[in-house]
Amino acid sequence: AWHALWHSDIVYAFTRHTIAPEEPELAGLTLAYGWIGHVYWGVVGWATNLPPTITYAISNLIWLLIAFVLAYELAKRGLGLQNSAALLGVGLMFLGTNVIGAGAWLWVGDTYHWRNYLGDIRYTPFLSKYLGFETMPFAFALVLGLALVCVVALRTKVRWLPVIATALLTALGLIYPVLFPIGCLLAGGMLGLMVIKLPLEL
Repeated sequence: AWHALWHSDIVYAFTRHTIAPEEPELAGLTLAYGWIGHVYWGVVGWATNLPPTITYAISNLIWLLIAFVLAYELAKRGLGLQNSAALLGVGLMFLGTNVIGAGAWLWVGDTYHWRNYLGDIRYTPFLSKYLGFETMPFAFALVLGLALVCVVALRTKVRWLPVIATALLTALGLIYPVLFPIGCLLAGGMLGLMVIKLPLEL
């Protein structure tokens, strides 16, 4: 509950006519956290006349669907998988790094001792990132979108590739700075392969 209140306070900070929001847990300090995603929730909340504690749940569902479609396209077009294998790959991705533990937890159905099966909730199952109030769902869709653009660009000519890649990379750096190096790695790898003219063949 405190996590949702912490993020809500950042969203409400923009209604107090501030450019850089204040740290919710330490008054007087500027927030040292990526808050551009909170501007998005603020605009959505203003447009729908709903509080951020409701809009985040709706937006997380939308980002989950977007991430599913992007991951499926990446598996199908990027890795050349068949439909069933692409669906399985997307499902395993959302289970996170602890696929065996997640499978055992689903099989047993033990709701009280989930940590014994799943491990640290910060990384597994990845689907849990869509249950809370955070900017990771937005950022993950950006990473998947950038990965898909990079893979497609290695196979065919993409119009406006520099603009698309720069926009996705910039948005990723603003929304979730921790994932910015991954975006740079994807874009750099794509550029490197384009320079040496190594086609991606699977």
